Amino acid sequence: MPSCRWILVLALAALASAGPASAQLAWTRNPGNPTIPNYVSGGYALAPNVLYDEPAQTWRMWFTAKDYGGPWSLWSATSSDGEAWSVAANDPVIEGGAADFETDGAVYAGVVQERKGYTIFYTGVNGCCGSAVGFATSADGLHWSKYAGNPVLVPSATGFDAVLIGTSLAVMFDGKTYRLYYEGRNGTLSQTGLATSTDRIHWTKDPSNPVLPAGPPGSWDESEALATSIFGHGGTLYMIYTGSSKHSPPQGLGLATSSDGVTWTKFPGNPIFTSGGPGQWDWDVGHASAVLRAGLLHLWYSGNVQGGVQWSIGSATTRFAPMHAVVQRRPEIDEPSTPAALLLHPSVPNPFRTTTTISYELPERTMVTVRVHDLMGREVATLVHEEENAGRYQAEWDASRARSGVYVCTLSAGGHQEQKRLVLMK
Repeated sequence: MPSCRWILVLALAALASAGPASAQLAWTRNPGNPTIPNYVSGGYALAPNVLYDEPAQTWRMWFTAKDYGGPWSLWSATSSDGEAWSVAANDPVIEGGAADFETDGAVYAGVVQERKGYTIFYTGVNGCCGSAVGFATSADGLHWSKYAGNPVLVPSATGFDAVLIGTSLAVMFDGKTYRLYYEGRNGTLSQTGLATSTDRIHWTKDPSNPVLPAGPPGSWDESEALATSIFGHGGTLYMIYTGSSKHSPPQGLGLATSSDGVTWTKFPGNPIFTSGGPGQWDWDVGHASAVLRAGLLHLWYSGNVQGGVQWSIGSATTRFAPMHAVVQRRPEIDEPSTPAALLLHPSVPNPFRTTTTISYELPERTMVTVRVHDLMGREVATLVHEEENAGRYQAEWDASRARSGVYVCTLSAGGHQEQKRLVLMK
C-alpha cells in the first residue's frame, strides 16, 4: 500500500480577523487587461503605485514608463473606477536630472498623500540600474518639485544593500514618521530593507535589515523578496511583495504580515497571485500595488509576455474577508515506479459537497500548476504552484465557500495541460 508522506493543512484562523490571503482566493482579473498597455509611451509601462483620493473621489496612479530607446521616467494616470485609466496630459511627471544618481531617468514611485499635497519617493537611474532614492513634493500630484539635496537614501558601505538600493519601493506615513521599504541588493540577492524618517531628508536604516529576506534555497522567493505595497487593517499590516526563484520562472506575488512594521511573517500559502499562463500578456507578474476599500482588495500589477520585454499594467480584485481552515497542500504518494506520462485523474468524490481529492502523475521534475476555474474562465483556486519531482501526487480542494456548479480543474506541467470537470453540489 502506498503511504502518505505528508499533508499540510493551513489554518488561517490567525489571519481571520484581518483578511485574505490564500492562494485559494478567487482573484478576478479585469477583462480589459492590460489597462495600461506597454505602448502607452511607445515602450514599457510597469510598477504601478495606486491610492484612492477620498476628497476628489478619484483613483490616482503613478507608474514607471520608458520609450523604446529613451530614458526611464514616471507617469501619472487617474480613474473613476480603478479599471479604466486616463494618463495625464503633462506626462511624464518626473524625469531624470543632472544629479549623478538620476542621469538616466527616474523609476519606481512610492507616493503618500498628506494634508497639503503629496510626497513621491523615487529611484534615480544611473547606467543600467537604480542607484539611490530621492523625493519630490506636489500640491496636485501632477506637478512636482524635487528636493534640491537629493538623493536622501544611498547604498551602505557593506551589507545586504551595498550594491544598490531602491528599485522597489513601498512607503507608509502615519502623520509623523515615514516608513520606506526598499530593495537592497548585495550582488547575489534582492531583499527588502526598512528606513524611517520624520522629515524625509534624514533616514535611519533599521538594524534588523533586511526586514523581509529572500526565502531559503529551493523556495519560490529564493532570489528576491521585494516589497511593493503595504496596507493596514484591524491592527495588522499587510505587505505585497514580488518573489522569484533561480530555477522556476516566472515571478509571483506573495503576502507577509506584521504587527509592528519591522518583524514580518510570510504567509505559508504563498504565492497568492501568479502567472496568467502561457501566451498571456501577464505570463510574468510582479511589482504590484494594493488598496483595500469597502471590503474589496484591489490589485494593480505589472505583467510581461513570456520570452519578451513588453511590460504592461493590469488589475485584479478579490474579496477581503475572514477565512477558516483551508486544506492547501497535498500528500505526495510513495510509489516504486516513475509515471510514464503526465496524467490528471478524475477527482474523488465527484460530484462532491465540500471537498474533493485531485490526483495527478508527473513523469519528470517540472514546474507544476493546478488551478480550478469556473465555466466563465475565472480562477477560483490555485492548489499547486511550484516545482515538483517525478511521482504521484494528490491535492485537496476545499470548496466550502464556493457556489454549487460545474468547475474545471487544469493541471499544467512541462508545457502540457490536462483538464477534468468537477461538479459541486451543495
